[in-house]
Amino acid sequence: MTRYRSRLAAGDTSAAWMVLLVIGVALLAARLVLAMRYGGGDFQPVWAACRAFLQHKTPYTVTLFVYPPSSLLLFAPFGLLGFPVAKITIVLFDAAAIVLAAGVCLRIFGIGWRSAAGAITLVGLGLLAPVTQTLYAANVNGLVLAGEAAALLAAARQRWMLAGAFLGVTLAIKPILLPVVLLLAFQAKWRALVLSLAIPAVLSGVALLLSVDGGLFFTRTIPFLIGGEGQSGENISLAGAAAAMSLPAWIAAFARVLVLAGAALIVWRHWRASDREPLRLVEIASLIVITTVLVASFGWPYYGIYLLPLLISLVDPASAMRSWIAAIGIYAVGGPDLGLWLRGGHLGFVLLHLRFTLGFVLLVLAIGARARRPELPAGDRRQGLPA
Repeated sequence: MTRYRSRLAAGDTSAAWMVLLVIGVALLAARLVLAMRYGGGDFQPVWAACRAFLQHKTPYTVTLFVYPPSSLLLFAPFGLLGFPVAKITIVLFDAAAIVLAAGVCLRIFGIGWRSAAGAITLVGLGLLAPVTQTLYAANVNGLVLAGEAAALLAAARQRWMLAGAFLGVTLAIKPILLPVVLLLAFQAKWRALVLSLAIPAVLSGVALLLSVDGGLFFTRTIPFLIGGEGQSGENISLAGAAAAMSLPAWIAAFARVLVLAGAALIVWRHWRASDREPLRLVEIASLIVITTVLVASFGWPYYGIYLLPLLISLVDPASAMRSWIAAIGIYAVGGPDLGLWLRGGHLGFVLLHLRFTLGFVLLVLAIGARARRPELPAGDRRQGLPA
């Protein structure tokens, strides 16, 4: 165990480490160049809504702007820029946030960038499909991921108010991680939970007071989010998978209940342990994210980016990701060969998105298998983090 950890965590200046570092930087740079030249589709509605907000027009009449009112305050400065400049800026912010999040995730397990694990992680960022998709779409997933990673690190260090604050900021950007506040409830950290909900609530309240027809968020946007887009071919939720395979709606409903019940059982088994090691926090938070994507009315393939902490947990010998089920799930969610699947035309498109759904399901099974394993001896278990 000691030798294993030293190889992963110790500073490394070997030729192999340098080669991996150069490859990782080159891959990310290539993704950035392409994203800044051709991407930006997801940020266009956000930019247009912020521009409308600043010009005292109605932001929630902008097509596909489905973010909470708090996001209008956070992204308002982008509305002062032309879209080409705003797009490049958000892509750069996103990339920096993703790299920062990866570094924080490594830190959760007591490992730094100047290590074999750090170099491998950097290469992985350049290959993972959700990272590529996020950058090309100029989606704000990277910013939310950074907040998620920071919240998990704070929780691992028992700084629960700080964890709640970081989660609150992610919810103010977009509430995809809302169910993760259950971590605070499991620990009975009620003040931190209230803080995590108060941050987006207060910011949204201010934004609504300053917005024209801000009530459309409740009458138009929320019903749309609840209803989802079950018939869309890009929907990787269980409802979307059932629609893609032309299955009856009751099968999707049954699958959603089954996954939700299974996830609840896995969380309960995890939380019965006497300790609260960082690995367990990461696995439970990731399980909550996976379950949310599967049982929601709609889920995008690049939501897999929020599983980066789970992927980096591979550095821990007790990780749920150290199994063949997890390996297949990781490939299905993050494999970089999207173009090969899309060459199959419509059938390849459908199979690719069913692959994402299958990957999320397999990761649930992998974490469930981890919950059933005997506990590691005390000497082999990670005992907290360095100060």
